[in-house]
Amino acid sequence: MIPTRRTKSPRLLFFLFLLIIITQQIQADDLAIMLFDFKGMDKIEITDYDLIRSIITDDLYSTMDCEVLSGIELEELLSQNGFNACDGIDCISRIGQNLDIPIAITGVFNTSRGKYSLNLNLINTTTAKLITSQHLDGPLEKIGSELGWKLLKSVKSALEDNFGKVKLKIKTSPSRVAIAVDGEDYGRSPLTINELRRGFQYQFKFDKSGFESLEQSVVFRKRNEKIEISLPEIKGTLKFSGYPTSSKIYINNNFIGNLNDLAYNSVGGNYDLKVNKAGYKTYKEKLQVESGATQNIKIFLKKRSKIPPLLTSSIIPGSGQMLHSRWLRGFIILTAAAGVGYFTYQEYLIYDKNYTDYRQALNTYNDQRDLNRIDENMVNVYHSFNIMKDQEQNLNQFISALGVVWTINLFEILLY
Repeated sequence: MIPTRRTKSPRLLFFLFLLIIITQQIQADDLAIMLFDFKGMDKIEITDYDLIRSIITDDLYSTMDCEVLSGIELEELLSQNGFNACDGIDCISRIGQNLDIPIAITGVFNTSRGKYSLNLNLINTTTAKLITSQHLDGPLEKIGSELGWKLLKSVKSALEDNFGKVKLKIKTSPSRVAIAVDGEDYGRSPLTINELRRGFQYQFKFDKSGFESLEQSVVFRKRNEKIEISLPEIKGTLKFSGYPTSSKIYINNNFIGNLNDLAYNSVGGNYDLKVNKAGYKTYKEKLQVESGATQNIKIFLKKRSKIPPLLTSSIIPGSGQMLHSRWLRGFIILTAAAGVGYFTYQEYLIYDKNYTDYRQALNTYNDQRDLNRIDENMVNVYHSFNIMKDQEQNLNQFISALGVVWTINLFEILLY
């Protein structure tokens, strides 16, 4: 607190404000002692002040190699933070946070009528909570003799209990991730760190090429801690355009969409690209997707020559369509041609039998010698002839149907 004057007796009662700031590393050369300088104040017994100051500077400052900040600097800090007096944890915490230092030791020295007392408090400025307290009272010489070692013992014990070292194990997916703590590089995962302490807030950064960086703040509470994180891969973007827009796009044989201003996101790596459309030549390419980059890919498919499918379809209906990867149409035409061809062949077999019967009846009529059977044989000839002609008409109808299928097959290739 800011020193004030109150008179309880003819002797002067005064308060001495002591602030020790300890940084996150908690090393000897990272301690700072802040004092309000009372030498310019009236009615202060200089001998009492000098004794307490010498204990702080000689026993603590010299032992731990601390830096002493003047009272003027403290007063400026209080003024900057809007405090007229500093008599509470909020004020101490504000100063510590302003200096980015998490631990403060405050003390109040009280003397009245030859009696002395000293109260020391260890405060966590990050959480604005009291960690521990130490009280000394008695004659000034006793306080002076005990102040240094009790203060050090109290500080070290509280620091070990609340801010002891942590054994931290870090695992990442993927491995070999660069790890930085508060801007300092600690290596690559998997990693074990033994230098960090409990109770402090650390800023971790995880970074690896091709993956999204991750930053997180961590406060450790246990002696053994672990961090397991997974970095998402940075995706690249493929933008497709071209003609015909209804062409189908395949990445590693997986259909992803049509060639119609399609944007496809994927992690970095090598991929097999295939673009096809019936009647057009298939486009194939090896693609390398760059993480975080956008690649514009324009594809214009070339039409296939119609001569090869015409030749094959003129022999086997539907084969020309299949040659251009139009499997369904080719299968339908082939099935239709095979079905009509099968029934045409069956009709031909019937016609061939009827024709054979007709020739036998005609030969019997020409070779017969019995005049009484001329009329009967003539009737058989006419009957077998009529059956043959009827079957011939049926056969011609199936032949025409087969021709229609063949024609449709060829025209479909020409018009597609």
